[in-house]
Amino acid sequence: MMPLSHFFVKGESLKRLYDMSATGIGFVNSYFIITYLTVFEFGLMQLLMSFIAILDSLNLDTFDGMVTVNMRRYFNTQNASFAKRLFWENAIFKISIAVLMMAIVFGGSEIIARFYSEDVALFIRIFSILLLARAIFSLEAGFLKASMNFSHWSFPAIREISKLLIIVGALLFYYLNISTVVIAYVAAEVLAVAWITVFVFVKVYRRTAGAVKAIVPPLLWNLFKSQGKWVALRYAFSRVTKNAMPWFIKLLINTEAVAYYSLALNIVAFAENLMPMAGISAILLMKAGLREEIAFIFKRSVKYMFWLGVIFMAG
Repeated sequence: MMPLSHFFVKGESLKRLYDMSATGIGFVNSYFIITYLTVFEFGLMQLLMSFIAILDSLNLDTFDGMVTVNMRRYFNTQNASFAKRLFWENAIFKISIAVLMMAIVFGGSEIIARFYSEDVALFIRIFSILLLARAIFSLEAGFLKASMNFSHWSFPAIREISKLLIIVGALLFYYLNISTVVIAYVAAEVLAVAWITVFVFVKVYRRTAGAVKAIVPPLLWNLFKSQGKWVALRYAFSRVTKNAMPWFIKLLINTEAVAYYSLALNIVAFAENLMPMAGISAILLMKAGLREEIAFIFKRSVKYMFWLGVIFMAG
């Protein structure tokens, strides 16, 4: 068994590598996008992505952490069949909701577009694909976390690389406008999900649960009844309101203000990502179900993260 420091260093190193890669390439993408799009068009894109994010928050994403922790708890107690059953129950439920929401958004794009003065129906249809892609990735990321595999952190970097290739291709062989940028955003995310699925998730799943037979009794509903209300109370409202913030800014100010808000938020998020929380969360997850060990790690984490947070805040 590897020491906890190994998982902490490995988790933090990989997270920083992937985040720095994604951020650096993301800045290049932002340069091209801001150069060729007007402030209004960039703000409009942020509004549409916010709309999709609000719907995405309603697709049980709030409960991903709860499901992941319980899958890890089952792996810790050598009950892989329980973990596999919980994963597939959650998968069927989430993908069904995602397909339904995607169909409603795609079919009702003209109605939704009437609430906005611009002709955005086509953009809404394209962005609706993200509802299914993100549902698939969230399921795979949860399983990889429960299996103590850190490869899902590479998703943003793969997405930004794909986006850059599409944008450069558009500049060389076509031209860059809001339509091609929207396509680049969606296509890049779909390609990143496909990469994680084929080259990471399938291998880890086969190794971890491929030969295990899932148990028959259902688990997800009982999990919702015992823990769901606390998770919903903590996360559901905050996630929806956070994703809806661009629309509040649009109503109170204008679309251009949404663009500036989004850029500022990305800069703050970059600073927040420098906090070494990834390795700690991985260690806590690994110890799911072991109260005394979790308590020890949690107390030490709070102590060191508090003082590190003070330094970051002052900076």
